[in-house]
Parts: sequence; structure tokens; C-alpha cells
Amino acid sequence: MLFPAAKIANNGESVPLFAQLRAEHGALTALMVPPPTEELLFVINYILELHDEKEKGRGGVYDFCDKLEALETNKIIKELEAVEEVPIHPCNTDPIAMEAAKRALQRAGYDYDEISSKMYKK
Repeated sequence: MLFPAAKIANNGESVPLFAQLRAEHGALTALMVPPPTEELLFVINYILELHDEKEKGRGGVYDFCDKLEALETNKIIKELEAVEEVPIHPCNTDPIAMEAAKRALQRAGYDYDEISSKMYKK
């Protein structure tokens, strides 16, 4: 909901950063499929910290949404309030779930093994 609103705030022009943010959203979603481990949670947290900086920083979603007029902002708030709760499915213990998550992460420009190795360097 915020990406289309940010596009409106950008005079209808697509924002290049949004393609990266969408790829990261997909990767983060894929990382929610396997059962959580300490390593997996470390990787998710690592990605989320970088991702949040992009969303909140200059040229990010919130930067553009701040430029919206009050009428448009109120419309988005009403839409967000009407969103139904997303169903939660059980984790997938099949190794292919983790493999798919790692591939999604690679498409977003991250390497799971490289990130997880940082956990052990602490």
C-alpha cells in the first residue's frame, strides 16, 4: 500500500530503490518459512536492520510518503486499518525450504552463509 502511495508522491514516477525493497521483502518472507534457529534469526535481524535504513532513509518509502497530502494519507490509513490478518502457517522443515530462502536472499543481493558467518565472529 505504501509503494503505490510513494509513487503518487513522486509525481507518478517509479522509484528505483523500490525494486530492491521488494526483493528484500520477498527474501524476508522466504526466511519465515523454515523453522527458526539462532542462525536464521541472526540473518533475519541483520537484513531487517539494513532494510529498515533503506525504507526510512532518503529516497525510501517513508521519505516519499511524508510528501503526501493529508487526504491521501488518511485514505492509506483507512486501507491499512481494513487489512485482514495474514494467516500463519506452520514452518516447513523440508531442507528445500531453506534452500529456497537462500536463493531468494541471493536475488535480493545477500549471501546467507556470509551473513551467518558474522554471527560466529562475535
